[in-house]
Amino acid sequence: GVQLAAASYDALLKLHAVHGDERAVELFREVQASSRLSEGLCVGLLARCAESRFLRFAEEIMQFERSRGGMSIALYSASMKVYAYCGMYDKACDLYDRILED
Repeated sequence: GVQLAAASYDALLKLHAVHGDERAVELFREVQASSRLSEGLCVGLLARCAESRFLRFAEEIMQFERSRGGMSIALYSASMKVYAYCGMYDKACDLYDRILED
């Protein structure tokens, strides 16, 4: 396929995330394999997932961040927002325990 610039991937990921488009998950995996994803981009993607209630993609992002060394407070905060917007308040509260464990 055609190689896009990193900024193009970022923009496509954000667009898919805000619209709850399943193609975001596939593109995210492709970007993981070919380049480095910044924490800032992942926080921004999680915020967009909250707006669109795109839980599947949000959990993919959280799993990726955990696999590369753990979650920061910014990532946890954005994750809580996703769960809260999805009405999953128990899961949002459970993240406090994970923060303390980390």
